[in-house]
Amino acid sequence: MKFSDADPALEGFINTVHVDKTNNLWVGTDKGLLKYNGAHWLHYTDTSGLNSNKIAYVENDSNNNIYILTDKGLQKHENNEWKTIDVYKLNQKAITKMYIDNNDNIWFLTYSNGAYKFDHTNWEHFDSSNGLSDNWTLSVIQDKTDNIWIGGAEGIDFFDGNSWKNYLGNIINHPNTLYYDNNKLWVVTIGGGYSIFDGTNWTTHNRASGFVSNHVQKIEKDKDGNVWIATYSKGIIKYDGENYTYYTDENGITDQVWTSFIDSKNNIWIGTSELSAAKFDGENWSYFNSDNSPLLNSVNDIFEDKDGNYWFATFNDMWNGLICRYDGEIWKTFTPLDKGSVDKILQDSKGNIWFAYSFTDSKKNEIIVKYDGDRFDIVSLSTELPEDTIFSDFKNGIYTIYEDKDSLLWFGLGEHGVLTYDGEIWKHLTKKEGFPWSGVRDIIQDDEGNYYFASDDQGVFKWVVNHDDIKTQVQKKVPFNTFPNPVKDVLHIKNDNVLIKTTQVELYDVNGKLLYTNYYHSNYELNMSSYPKGVYIVKLKYFNYVYT
Repeated sequence: MKFSDADPALEGFINTVHVDKTNNLWVGTDKGLLKYNGAHWLHYTDTSGLNSNKIAYVENDSNNNIYILTDKGLQKHENNEWKTIDVYKLNQKAITKMYIDNNDNIWFLTYSNGAYKFDHTNWEHFDSSNGLSDNWTLSVIQDKTDNIWIGGAEGIDFFDGNSWKNYLGNIINHPNTLYYDNNKLWVVTIGGGYSIFDGTNWTTHNRASGFVSNHVQKIEKDKDGNVWIATYSKGIIKYDGENYTYYTDENGITDQVWTSFIDSKNNIWIGTSELSAAKFDGENWSYFNSDNSPLLNSVNDIFEDKDGNYWFATFNDMWNGLICRYDGEIWKTFTPLDKGSVDKILQDSKGNIWFAYSFTDSKKNEIIVKYDGDRFDIVSLSTELPEDTIFSDFKNGIYTIYEDKDSLLWFGLGEHGVLTYDGEIWKHLTKKEGFPWSGVRDIIQDDEGNYYFASDDQGVFKWVVNHDDIKTQVQKKVPFNTFPNPVKDVLHIKNDNVLIKTTQVELYDVNGKLLYTNYYHSNYELNMSSYPKGVYIVKLKYFNYVYT
């Protein structure tokens, strides 16, 4: 069964889909809640009992009662009525997941305050102070023996009903932003601190190694050589090469810093998730919020254009974003798109300012806006890309914008690769061009023209690109070591490149017949004991590279 724009009920941005115990389909949108019973649609809105039309999550309990979470709180559908439930002190905008377990407890995961459990009478709060490995929680599931498993930024947490056990993950698997300086690649990871790659070795700075925070958002260097480290739990930190200086809520700024920016005057700006923005001139902090500016609560990005104007990507929730410009005295606001979160800002070498959005009109794929100094032009990817492009690939918006040394613009997608724009032609790089099928959070180019990409599910990878056709060139060094040869029982495959996360192994006989295939992470042991003695071919694939 397929639903499309032809179905009159399917209007608005779809945030969640849920199937209840009697196979009814529930669709949460920003224009209400839809129910499909297999034949007819039923539309619930704020005129029929909902406290808001913006539906974030839908779940059902063991009695098939429906619970919804909106931007105005929690509601239960019972006896054909919607009843509002007090949600304690929860910030609905900070919730990453709602889940109802086998005992009808309702769990709420958040990106900054851990997890909450509600048994319909009492609330329990779990965070890093009483069992969780981290306060950034993303996923939850209950096993057959009623244990709760929570996936977070640092790993997996196990709860047996009484106590927690932590299983920490690989810190390099979730890179967020990249910074390149003095032939060193700095990688900021989600929940893993930051790591520095000198071309041979990795050095990691996180809580386990003595650094104060695992939640690093961005790294930049000022004109004096100081490195500024923006964190989501410990404010912003200055590192002069020997000592760390901490700027936190004790200095009047929030500990939860989303982004940072160093302007032409060497001032450090920060965007936060609670108190809008602040500027530090080396001695004093200046604060910008709703009292003295049009900025909304959260600031995703800050940028200074060539004329010295400051641009802010700001939002209240995922649907309501705003572009703000500040010339040092006067503020001006722009809303080129009716809805959506403004995430990134960049000015290209021609003077155009680009804005990247998420949570916009998924039908038109309007996630890019260009400002030429006079007007805003909205880029609809439905018209700029070929007709056979799968437009739903762009539903999560854009993580990053980057201009390379040849003035080619790169846009890292929330899902499935990147877009490029040379001033005339848009291209979507996918598996066909050798690009991994994943979200790209950041892009950077080194002094030799090589590209580094921080991706959601491929770690950090290096790409050598020919701009004429944007094809991947052959990597010279073989990143694998296989032994022994000849093989007795087990062939050991060792990955010598930490940038490679997922590899496919294939085993062929001398006639080219495929005997075995599998995917693995890190190192692998291929059991050959069940195959007759003879000559076999092993093929290893990662990205678009193939080694035999």
